[in-house]
Amino acid sequence: MRVTVLIPLYNQAHFLMAAVASVRAQSHTDWELLVVDDGSTDGGACQLASLEDDRIRVIRQDNAGVSVARNRGLAEARTSWVALLDADDTWGPSHLSDLLDLAVRHPEALILGTGFWYVDRQGNRLRRSARIAQSSEKALAEVVISDYCQVVQRYGMPFVTSSVMISRAATLSLGGFKPGVKAGEDLLMWATLAHHGEVVCSDECSTFYVEPPMAAPDRVQAIRRPQEPDVVGQALASLGELPDGLAGLRAFRANWYRMRAVLWLELNERSRCLSELRLAVECDGVAWKDVGCLMALALPYWVRLRLVALKRQRVGSWA
Repeated sequence: MRVTVLIPLYNQAHFLMAAVASVRAQSHTDWELLVVDDGSTDGGACQLASLEDDRIRVIRQDNAGVSVARNRGLAEARTSWVALLDADDTWGPSHLSDLLDLAVRHPEALILGTGFWYVDRQGNRLRRSARIAQSSEKALAEVVISDYCQVVQRYGMPFVTSSVMISRAATLSLGGFKPGVKAGEDLLMWATLAHHGEVVCSDECSTFYVEPPMAAPDRVQAIRRPQEPDVVGQALASLGELPDGLAGLRAFRANWYRMRAVLWLELNERSRCLSELRLAVECDGVAWKDVGCLMALALPYWVRLRLVALKRQRVGSWA
């Protein structure tokens, strides 16, 4: 089965060739690779010409953001399934074959995913992704997820953007990735697809996801200021108004507000942090994380930063 691999590219020349090399090293060789150059200024896509691989196509556009780049790739793809890969992440050699095995067993699914490894910039493994378990807490090799939002709340993220393969037709029919969103466009897309169809995840870890800086001194420089207005929060609220909604969506949406609250906390903007916490509580009641965030607000700024950094380094997220 032929599959499209889609890499949106914006000024990631230093990492791109490693990502592409991991695609070319796949045990499954029937693929096309679309690299959508979203107005890069570092010439990264030009490196691909030296590979002389006719399975690779470069599509160039003016800078319009990662959502528009992914949607352009989806529109240009020639296959039913599209596997996503960010330019700074890589795959193990069995990744595509693992996903296509899932596709054979679950042809009606809209999202197929695998587990992943968190790695640092040097490629060192830090920890693996969440395991989805039965009530006995015994991990499963493959899980059909009936309520994606509920699973994320209980176990954490079972997959990341670079470890999923999505139905091209379904994604485009639902409007694709929301343009103009600076962060969280992927979480919104997964929740939207999960509302309309089946999600299947394998416990195999075949993706290496480069984790953003977590240590306090580096973290301050890496923080992306939460977008205002909150486009993702508004879209999640609208999704919750649809009939037959996901039971876990309210908690999922509350956690989105909590993630934004922690970013405001790290940026030392207390009033905005409190506003996000209020939205989280209104959405799904008080959680211990809200209490922890309020306590952190009372601490001196650098103590607060170190506390959040330690929490992130331990579990990858505060919320």
